[in-house]
Amino acid sequence: MKKILAVILAAVFSAALCVAASAQFSLDRLNINANTLTTMPDDPIKTADEVKIAVGDKLYILGWAMNTETNSNLKEVVYTIDGAEKKCADNYRDRPGLCEYFGMADNSLNRHAGFGTDESALELTGIDKLGDGTYKMAIIAKYEDGTTEDLKPEFTLVVGTGENKAEDPTPADPTPSNPDTADASVIAIAAVACIALAGVVVAKKVR
Repeated sequence: MKKILAVILAAVFSAALCVAASAQFSLDRLNINANTLTTMPDDPIKTADEVKIAVGDKLYILGWAMNTETNSNLKEVVYTIDGAEKKCADNYRDRPGLCEYFGMADNSLNRHAGFGTDESALELTGIDKLGDGTYKMAIIAKYEDGTTEDLKPEFTLVVGTGENKAEDPTPADPTPSNPDTADASVIAIAAVACIALAGVVVAKKVR
């Protein structure tokens, strides 16, 4: 029994080490309207398949990313709304100690690895401008060598009621109209004009 337990524990620790060794990013925080570490709880929405916000709410993130496979530094974090890519504010920092933590001799990937700071999280700029509706969203890390990684794979963002509202139709002309009556009036007027003209012509000939 002890041997079996030892084997299980060894497997668990090995798996944990493998996860740590291959980790290239950490989305530490994703919060609504809170933008400092002290006001940003470790909210489960960062892993949720659906995030609900009110119209005008803002989303902020904190974390880090580096591509250890291609040895490339983080360039920027972007997000997509229904497939359209959106840029965020230029709010990054170095993260000393990351490479050392993962046992990497070269610590150059620490540079520019952090997005947001403890005093000012990275805002997903433009979220507060979204109208009432339901959107498909993803948060993506882009590296200097052109590679990318999903910090949060595509999920559903519900804004307000979540109902996409169509644009208001063009207001109807307040003037009542009756096409059939209007056409008949035009014909009648034209007929009267023709008769009057014919009368004038006949009168001239008689003279």
